[in-house]
Order: sequence, then C-alpha cells, then structure tokens
Amino acid sequence: MGHRLSWIGVRGKAPDKVLAELGLKPTGVGEEIPESPFTAALLPNEWYIVVSNESLLYPTDDILSNLSRGCDVITCTLSETVMFSEAAQWTNGVRFWHIIHDEEKSFNFDIVGNIPEAFHSIRDKLMKEQEQSDATKGKYQVDYAFDVPIDLAEAVTSFRHDKDILYLDEDTEHPFEILEAIAPPAKPLSFWQRLFGT
Repeated sequence: MGHRLSWIGVRGKAPDKVLAELGLKPTGVGEEIPESPFTAALLPNEWYIVVSNESLLYPTDDILSNLSRGCDVITCTLSETVMFSEAAQWTNGVRFWHIIHDEEKSFNFDIVGNIPEAFHSIRDKLMKEQEQSDATKGKYQVDYAFDVPIDLAEAVTSFRHDKDILYLDEDTEHPFEILEAIAPPAKPLSFWQRLFGT
C-alpha cells in the first residue's frame, strides 16, 4: 500500500507546548521507527517532529497559525497510494509557502508564497531523473515529482519519513516516543476524510 502519513516539525517551541496545542500527550514508551498512530522525536538540530501514520492528525490553518507563534513550523503530508504530496512552512502565525503535487492533476506543482531556494535544485534533479526514466521505462512509469515537496521539507528540517534519523543521544535505540490523543480528533473532517470521503 505504501506510506500514507503526515508530519509536523517545530523549532523554537518546547515539545510539551507543541503536544498540548496538538491535543497529544507522551506515553514514555519509545520505538525505533514511527509506526504507531502518533509518535514524536527531537532531532539534534532542535526540530521536534510529530508523525501521524494514516494522517490521523491534520491540523487546520488556524491551528498551524497558532502553533507557529514565536517559532517555525514545517508540515509534510504524503500518500504513496494516490501519489499526493505537499509541504508548507508557517512562521509567527503566517504561512510563508505551500507546495502541492497531485499526480492525478498533473506532474506540475501548485506553489503559493516564497518557496525556499532549495526547491529549484531539488526540482531540477528529480525532473532530470523523470526524463531519464520516461525515456527508458516508458512515460510516467515512475513519478519523481512526488518527492519534490518531501525533499524540500527534508532540506529545511533534515527529517524524512523513510530515512534513519540522527539520534539526539547515540545510545538511544528508540528515538520516537509514542503519543496518545488527549481527545478524539475534532471536527471538521480530516484531510484524508475530505479527500476520500470516509
């Protein structure tokens, strides 16, 4: 089925405040890879990453605006099932940029705001790989554009869902802490419910 998840990276705000604003709480139990519904890890570069498998957590713009007060927030959502990916940055209550790739619409990108400079080199590299793949395997057998928002979010935070993370403590075997929701997901419907009508 492939990955279907979302994650939020926050830098400049204490992890306990981040979790409180997202309606989550720590359990004290760790795991090596973020497989539970909700997990979090603090990276050595001070980005605090909250991962939601099956994208159970998809905060509204209002929540992200409030969460980013006094700090930086990067969001990334992806579904390998439908080859949809997006990433965005919020800082001090304002969304600086947002990029979406939806294979069903096109191999292009919907971009809003002042996209980071890293976007251009990431896009150019992956689009070159797309051209080479199309020439050898047939047109659109592989969607390299899917990785552009994901790689851009990684360029800012150093986190990518399918790569090993840099441990804050080298002796830590389980860097991701399992989280619990304080309350059931609030309405309105989550992104995936809106997308799939479930």
